[in-house]
Amino acid sequence: VAAARSLDPAQPRLDPYLARQFERDLRALPLLYCAAGDLVLLEDAPTAAFLRRLGSLGFPPAEIVRPLRGRVIRNLRPWGWSAEGAAFLRAQGPGATWHPAWAELYSKAWSAARLGDFLGSRGDEDREWLCTTKVVGRACRTVEAVERTAAECAEHGHEGRVVIKAAVASSGRGQIHCGRAPLREAQLGWLRKTLAAQGEVVVEPWLDKVADLSLHFDVGVHGEVQVHGWSRFFTGPHGQYRGALVGGRLDSGLEASAKAFLEGNGDDSGINSAGVELATFLGQALHTAGYVGPVGVDTLVYYDVSATRQLQFKPIVEINPRNTMGRVALRLQSHLRVAAAVWLIVSRREAELAGYDSIAEWAEHIEHKWPPVMTPDGKSLSAGAVFTNDPLIAKEFSTVLVAGETLDECLLWGQTLGLDVGV
Repeated sequence: VAAARSLDPAQPRLDPYLARQFERDLRALPLLYCAAGDLVLLEDAPTAAFLRRLGSLGFPPAEIVRPLRGRVIRNLRPWGWSAEGAAFLRAQGPGATWHPAWAELYSKAWSAARLGDFLGSRGDEDREWLCTTKVVGRACRTVEAVERTAAECAEHGHEGRVVIKAAVASSGRGQIHCGRAPLREAQLGWLRKTLAAQGEVVVEPWLDKVADLSLHFDVGVHGEVQVHGWSRFFTGPHGQYRGALVGGRLDSGLEASAKAFLEGNGDDSGINSAGVELATFLGQALHTAGYVGPVGVDTLVYYDVSATRQLQFKPIVEINPRNTMGRVALRLQSHLRVAAAVWLIVSRREAELAGYDSIAEWAEHIEHKWPPVMTPDGKSLSAGAVFTNDPLIAKEFSTVLVAGETLDECLLWGQTLGLDVGV
């Protein structure tokens, strides 16, 4: 069972209505990675036309259910565990688990501490390409501590910039940006409110980003890890999650220096090797907390603030002990036979700016202008645009997959269709 009800304690909290609608509009995403015979627990099912469309694109059929009673369930796999979610699933049947110690794993303060631990465990041979402890986030519990730490972090931030993050938030939400100047009154208001609600925030330098990458793995019952791979995602100007590259090379569109940096020196020292080491390290920390399940780790390639602007790698920006949009993007690759594709979150506001009254009207236009094309065997998408959650019932948000021969082609088609890809 893939339970698509909101079970993620890190749900965005900035705008209560949009946060709720984000969850409601995208709750059917488990349909994109289920296997034949799976049950998907949904409160509101997509339309029959949308389900037929998914089937025609090669996605295996899954049965949508509401109550689970009377069904034989082998395994429960929610988007992410929480106390509320476990209680909800226990009412549906056996197998739901929640340990109070897991709550700490969702905090950005816990992620920052694990980054410090990981850097401390590395040898001198890693110093040239790994970030330094100067860019590790620091947890602060008072306004005074935040102001003092922000002033210190500004010395290591790109153009003196600093980001202050709520300890618990997701998809790049729940943060403010500042520099060397004092916090504005509106920022102080957000900070006081966040400290009162969560007890702490994390302060760190804002870095000169080259590429956002995420590592995906599972932690087993004995702490063993299974690495599924990397995905590359992109964000808005303030770090909010926008979408991901799907298929093709991880370094598509990057400068030659960044490509060489990711590849390493040819002796298994590149990003794949780093992923195995990072997953093994974090797997033990998560196992110690009793966690079992999927993990996504956001990482960053960036230029440092030195005069020579050296490329460096921040191996832990945030640890997500749950399914993530990056994990879905990684799984989408099995349905593609293309050189490049982008998977985007789009909004009703963007549809209106493009001249349409609703997401559904915009989606009809997009899929008509660039219809999906399947491979000769009918099993994989080879080109075109397809919405990956039902635009007919989406009120504020949807997702769309744009596939082509090259990344540039995808970007060009996206712009033509009114999609701000943002890569």
